[in-house]
Amino acid sequence: TTFEPDETFVVNLTTPINATIADGQGVGTILDARGISLSGVPDWVEEGPGPISGWPVFAAGAIEAIVADPSDPDRIFVGTVNGGIWRTANATDSTPIWIPLTDQFVSLSIGDIDFSPLDTASNTIFAGIGRFSAGYQWGGPQTGLLKSTDGGSTWVELGLTVFDGLNVRSVVPTAITTEAGQVILVASSGGVFRSADGGETWTKLSGSPGTNLPDGAASHLVADPGDPMRSYVAMPSQGVFRSEDGGISWEQINGAGITMITGSLPASRIELAVHDRNGQNVVYAAVLQNGVPPLGGFTQRLVGLFRSTDQGTTWRLVKNQPQVPYNGQGHVHFSMVADPMEANVLFIKGDVDPGYRVQMDDAEPALDSWMPIMGVDGTAPHVDSRDMVFDAQGNLLEADDGGVYRLINPNDPLTRRW
Repeated sequence: TTFEPDETFVVNLTTPINATIADGQGVGTILDARGISLSGVPDWVEEGPGPISGWPVFAAGAIEAIVADPSDPDRIFVGTVNGGIWRTANATDSTPIWIPLTDQFVSLSIGDIDFSPLDTASNTIFAGIGRFSAGYQWGGPQTGLLKSTDGGSTWVELGLTVFDGLNVRSVVPTAITTEAGQVILVASSGGVFRSADGGETWTKLSGSPGTNLPDGAASHLVADPGDPMRSYVAMPSQGVFRSEDGGISWEQINGAGITMITGSLPASRIELAVHDRNGQNVVYAAVLQNGVPPLGGFTQRLVGLFRSTDQGTTWRLVKNQPQVPYNGQGHVHFSMVADPMEANVLFIKGDVDPGYRVQMDDAEPALDSWMPIMGVDGTAPHVDSRDMVFDAQGNLLEADDGGVYRLINPNDPLTRRW
């Protein structure tokens, strides 16, 4: 491009240019939009992001949430603690390539991510913004939700005003539609919210008349894969609630008797998981509290893992529980997932503990077992777990403060490895 002497021009720094002065008096000074001289600025060489060596395993940044394509083991999206959303299309490769998708947005603090079940190609994705850093929960502005309909190539913001200042812990795009659009449920630090038009408008359910949901923070919300109308939400101060009508109304389901969840309340955090296969529907509730011994430092640990085979009407306490999370960092470092094939198996992990494959025996609860999930070859993931899901091949994906790890053959102690 040729410019006349003393001519002012604007440079798009995303496009290489060669600027010269028309009368041959030399190269003019190039300024950016703020008037800062760019002359002499060296070329930049990309240095990352990438794994860090020197740890017992390779480590990257903290990952808060994972969603795995149910039909393609190579396609995974992750939501990072303070680095936005990333996608890989070759996850089973020895060196997967990850692409950042949301660097253009004001907040890179991701609390949850999920596919829409209405999109069989898994190109419609919802993500929630939330601050869940282990460093005092620092992060970007809490700006609500992000939505993509093209596999993450482009995104739109939703709920900017409604969720302003709130941490989104769970976003659940349901299989339910209304005349206005898709029903979306959200659990946040400000309570439970519902949209009946794909996220354009929102209604707060917590504390609203007729919903039976008390006001207050919600720590987790999950859909029941066995019934699109059924969802469960955890409210640490009140326990677990179930909806059978797509989130319009809710019922408290803490159970009764000596094994009811109420005996472990108020909690600091409750996590949920659901298994549904071959007519077996199982719900799990992990209740964490502060001040759980040993005292000193962090003290948020699991005080009870509860299991229900009747959608939360009754519960039983899973026996033989070890100290989880071992170092008491349950406020951010805790995850669990129900095995999609085995009705009596759950995977659970905390901070520095190895993580466990929990196998339950309802006929003889004393036989409940917690088997560490170290690899047969001694492999293990980074510490400080945040999320777990299964991929399309039945392998376990685990997100933690060191990145994403895969456990191959998770149910076979003789062959499994990280």
